[in-house]
Amino acid sequence: MAVSFGQVLALVLVAALWGGTQPLLKRASSRLQPVHERTWVRQLLQEMKTLFLNIEYLVPFFLNQCGSLLYYLTLASTVLSLLCGCEDYVWCAHKAPGVPDGGCVWHHCGPSAAC
Repeated sequence: MAVSFGQVLALVLVAALWGGTQPLLKRASSRLQPVHERTWVRQLLQEMKTLFLNIEYLVPFFLNQCGSLLYYLTLASTVLSLLCGCEDYVWCAHKAPGVPDGGCVWHHCGPSAAC
């Protein structure tokens, strides 16, 4: 299966979204004031309110999640070696005879191994 320009472009966009928003999320979350409530439910609700009403945190979070959604959608149609970046570290699964319930056996396969 050949890799299309659109797949490569989508993965580059994912990398830009994840890499570009990570420092912004870290900076925005470091500026947040700690929240202390008596019960865990109130604590959770107050933390969510604090995060989602903070536009400095919310915009990078939304863009980061867009990158995750794009990665998920691209994952279905992209060659595994392109996603991993290096064929030497690809782990392959294959149906093994004699394994109950048709289970998969995982093994390391480099460029010279046949999966």
